[in-house]
Amino acid sequence: MQDFSETSALSRGQLLAQLALGDARDRAFAMWALALRVASADPVVGLVRGEPDPGVRRALAVVLAGHGEIDLLAAMTRHDPNVFVRASTVQILMRFVVAGQAPWSLITERLGDAPEVRAAVFSQVDASWPAELRHAAIAALDDKNDELRREAFETCARLARGGVFKISTLRKLVTAATTVERTHLIPRWFRAEDPARLCEVLAEAPFSLRRLVLELQPDLARTALRPWLADPALYAAVEASLRLSLADESLAFVLVLTTGGLSHLGYVDECVRRLRELERAPEAVRSLLAALQTAHIAWMQGPNRSGLAVDGDGFDEETRAAQRTYAALGDELARLV
Repeated sequence: MQDFSETSALSRGQLLAQLALGDARDRAFAMWALALRVASADPVVGLVRGEPDPGVRRALAVVLAGHGEIDLLAAMTRHDPNVFVRASTVQILMRFVVAGQAPWSLITERLGDAPEVRAAVFSQVDASWPAELRHAAIAALDDKNDELRREAFETCARLARGGVFKISTLRKLVTAATTVERTHLIPRWFRAEDPARLCEVLAEAPFSLRRLVLELQPDLARTALRPWLADPALYAAVEASLRLSLADESLAFVLVLTTGGLSHLGYVDECVRRLRELERAPEAVRSLLAALQTAHIAWMQGPNRSGLAVDGDGFDEETRAAQRTYAALGDELARLV
């Protein structure tokens, strides 16, 4: 058969024949077609034990669920020889358990199964689930299996959002993780938690971690994670990779960034350009202008000025240009403040 539409046009007898004699694709199509025609799963129940293809058995689990065959689903979850069939079937079975149509023991007994099955269980756990399952997920944070450990991390992120796990523990785990491990954990954490909350939680995290977060969540750099970009060093580190441009930023942002990043000549130059466009200081940025003026005076008098406040004779053109830029900033601030 080429597609499901051809299969669905067959008679019941032809579908049963296809179940018995067709290849894996044909059997899966025939199974779906029969399931749509009859009110019970009787025509396909025999496949639970006799179907050799794992993919067909996974599709079979969906059909059985549609007919409410909880006992057969439980049997597949316990006894199917393929770990991925057991993993997908246990997730289907969970819907009946959560709905109160089957006991939680059908799920908790899978905690002794292979890592793939336990990961499938943890992928559904939330703060309302039984303590046994929540505690198992927490314990798996130290598991040697990479995927199970990462799934447990995402589960604990959901538990933290539900108030039954300390978010500070997740911060410690991510901070201590390798860069490779962080690339797996960070997207999971942002999938499970409010980005604005994570912005606050990770505000004091190491520079390398905050930079990686921004690079892995570029869309959030302009929304929930935007407060981090007021750090001049961090802005400079991700400016190219995130395609940021000071020309697109607000005057207030440029003032804040320049105040903390006077050593970045590009920030100073953009700030001077913006200030020259003003006839007088807008009320909304007066305090920011005053703060920048204070920082500029201290910086020009401090050890980091690298001779920029000294007479330019003997300096190369690049240094003299920088001198003019810093002097221009001082002039504009004096005019506006």
